Amino acid sequence: MNPKWKNFLLEQGAEFSDDFNIEFHTVNEQPANFLCALPHLAILAISGKDAGQFLQGQVTCDVIHDVTEESSSFAALCTAKGRAISIFLMLKKADSFYLVLPTSLSDIVAKRLRMFVLRSDVSITDVSNEFCIIGLASAEPIEKFPQQIFGVSETEDLIVKYPSNYIRYLALKKVEQSTQFWSRFIDTKKFSATGNSYWKELEILDGIPWLDKETSEEYIPQMLNLDLLKGISFKKGCYTGQEIIARTHFLGKAKRKTYLAKTMTNEEILPNDVIYQVVSDNKQSIGKVLNVCRNKDEDKMLVVAQIENTKSEKIILENQAELTLSDLTYNYLN
Repeated sequence: MNPKWKNFLLEQGAEFSDDFNIEFHTVNEQPANFLCALPHLAILAISGKDAGQFLQGQVTCDVIHDVTEESSSFAALCTAKGRAISIFLMLKKADSFYLVLPTSLSDIVAKRLRMFVLRSDVSITDVSNEFCIIGLASAEPIEKFPQQIFGVSETEDLIVKYPSNYIRYLALKKVEQSTQFWSRFIDTKKFSATGNSYWKELEILDGIPWLDKETSEEYIPQMLNLDLLKGISFKKGCYTGQEIIARTHFLGKAKRKTYLAKTMTNEEILPNDVIYQVVSDNKQSIGKVLNVCRNKDEDKMLVVAQIENTKSEKIILENQAELTLSDLTYNYLN
């Protein structure tokens, strides 16, 4: 995180537990109108005259048609075996593409992409220290912001209408612009500053399947519902992992998918914790935790589980806490 941006947030009352988690203590911890800094996300810039064609051969979405200066898209970078290394949101401005992804995976993704540059006119740069990432939510659409989901603002520098059941936006701005932008909403728009834990909770409720080092290369994109999030093109040409991903789609053999799960427990839940179905006092592994958000009332998480086993009467964690699973419909995209 840029030191000037961090100092500004500290002056605004931010409290950092580490470099990736930030909190603001507001009267209402879950306000209808809020903005938050998102230090757990990083930005990779892919630039050069061959950047579009290069990415088209590496990621799951249709970069040429779906990622423009007016439209963004989710995508995944995969291994040759079709396993997702990382999920990211892709944006475009001028001749550069920007990948918004978990900070823990930015170096891994950059290193992986550089392996395939060869003689192409492509540069890959981590610009997380140049840009600030701000999340906003509002009870009403914000004037002059993009109104269609995945839309990118033409009047505000790199603002995306975020895919969500709520009215959410993602803003990428340089440090000076970010401080002015933040102050404008706090001072004149009556927005509240919140920690990024609330943003992460909304990500889980919206079914956004962010990966980290523990879950990277564990799942093909369909298991993460990336097809439902419109982050996979089944019409474009070849890309790394395409054969496995396309075969799974056309043969209809995805046996696992991502679900929303909730529980109440005093014990810590971690990514890759196993979940079980219980039948006649016998438990059988049916999936794993993808990510989790804890609060004082309830633990919310995304889990990747075998489809045929999720109708079991009892599904538990290793600590015996019972889970309630729900389908993710992504109605906000329809």
